Amino acid sequence: MLHRPPVVHDGDRITFRITKPSEYRIVAAFIDALNEGTLFDRPARVFREAAEAKQLFHVINGSTDNLIGTAIVQEAPPDPEGHRASAEVGGMMVHPGARHFGIATLLLQVVMIHELRHRRHDRGEAFIAHVIDGNEAPVHALRSAGFACTGPVVVHPGEVDADVSHMIPAGATGVPMHGYRLEPEAFDHLIHGLWRFVHEERCVVGDDVHGRAEVDFSELVHRDWLEREVAHLRARGRLPPHD
Repeated sequence: MLHRPPVVHDGDRITFRITKPSEYRIVAAFIDALNEGTLFDRPARVFREAAEAKQLFHVINGSTDNLIGTAIVQEAPPDPEGHRASAEVGGMMVHPGARHFGIATLLLQVVMIHELRHRRHDRGEAFIAHVIDGNEAPVHALRSAGFACTGPVVVHPGEVDADVSHMIPAGATGVPMHGYRLEPEAFDHLIHGLWRFVHEERCVVGDDVHGRAEVDFSELVHRDWLEREVAHLRARGRLPPHD
């Protein structure tokens, strides 16, 4: 991997946004430029459709107006065992110069809560994700958001709405990956965790060189909604009365 200088510095303000349909090509180009062979090669149509459905997301460093991160949610069919999965989260890309801040972890948590609020389908359905074997970077973010590993899986060309040929090892017929699944009951933990972030942290923290950067994700999940939801969860005994 090429060395890239940091694109986030102490005192920057990072904003999570819903990508407008007029902006989808910017997100697609960002992923294409930085993809290190670890992501599905999704056609432009997928990004356009996701933007129109408000299921395409990006992260901006407001101090420089540079795009530094992305995520996409796609509708997904049931898995081979017949388990329902309302959507698959993918396209998780953070600029190499913005890594080690926990941006990917926070973005995934925010996107999942946004999806919980705006699902067009059964809220009892789960979310899934796939990670190519050997790519450890997304695993921490997935586990931190409540995803559990469902074991190894081989994804073959034609099974997903994307090109995977560049990911197939020599001599193989498919891409060796591990599946991850987020069950609906994990959302209480996600909501509480994001509420604590708003009250206690409000910043992502890099190493000693990069420092701290303030985060605003109110376009996806507003603080007022978090306050009401945590109050409801406590009233129903699903969270401690005080913490």
